[in-house]
Amino acid sequence: PKYPGARTLAWAIVNGETESGVTVHLVDEGMDTGPILLQRAFALSPFDTTRSLSRKTSLFEPQVVLDALARYEELGADAFSVQNKTTVAPPNRVPEHSRLDANLPLNALFDHIRAADPDNYPAYFFVDGEKVCVRLWRPEKPTTEEDLI
Repeated sequence: PKYPGARTLAWAIVNGETESGVTVHLVDEGMDTGPILLQRAFALSPFDTTRSLSRKTSLFEPQVVLDALARYEELGADAFSVQNKTTVAPPNRVPEHSRLDANLPLNALFDHIRAADPDNYPAYFFVDGEKVCVRLWRPEKPTTEEDLI
């Protein structure tokens, strides 16, 4: 996986990825380092948030698992491929990751803002020692995109 670990969805958003996905692999002693049985990806919208990405992933996962099991049933051990061991797990997100560099232009901060949880760990910066939080929204957002910006 490109972002191994249990709580890594926000990093895909922070890094401006245009897709995310699910990897089914054998568990070994490392963090998400075992041989890969199947990987599938889905598109990300520039308006996805950590909440929408989490929802999309949880809806996408069951079919990937079923497809992986079918692949294993068909090919057995030959279905697995060794993965690149150079991928390092990003750190778990902490509130400090939501701090913005107010010297950067807004378009450079967009992905950092949408990756921050607006309720629990909002994006923020300081003005005269006061914490200022930032939220994004689209006034014309379709009703079907409730957890997107």
